[in-house]
Amino acid sequence: MSSQVSERQRAGELRNFQRDQRRVRRTPYVTLGLLILLTLAVAVTAAIDLRRLDTPGGAALSWTEAALFGDCDRYQLLSVLEPGLEDPRPREEVCAVLTETATANLAQSTRIQVQLLSAQPGSAELVVRRPDGEVPVRLDLVRDGRWKVVRNAVACGAVGCP
Repeated sequence: MSSQVSERQRAGELRNFQRDQRRVRRTPYVTLGLLILLTLAVAVTAAIDLRRLDTPGGAALSWTEAALFGDCDRYQLLSVLEPGLEDPRPREEVCAVLTETATANLAQSTRIQVQLLSAQPGSAELVVRRPDGEVPVRLDLVRDGRWKVVRNAVACGAVGCP
């Protein structure tokens, strides 16, 4: 009788061992599959976000947020000076002024909201809401490989860019 129990135990342990071996062999493939799915999800999200920036409305929103919150790299990337104007200041000085203005904006405002009203090729209309009121903004855009905001007195007066 004890030999039958011992035989059944060995057979059960052998089945468990074989099952565990199959699971161990599958693990790298499952991990690789999960990593591929995660990579695809991130790529799709990035592609959608980049596609949004390739629209006049997306570029206008991104530039306005960069000007309001002091993101100098994005501000410089998404803007172009009005034709016929030149900015004699170096990039570092423009960035310093932008950061200083953004800090002052945030210090006096508890909340800033930017809302896109309409966008067409060549222009976008936004509203910048602060606790002290709303400022409507009309931005002119040009296409230079990607949509860029034309920095002029009207645009800079509304968002406080240097």
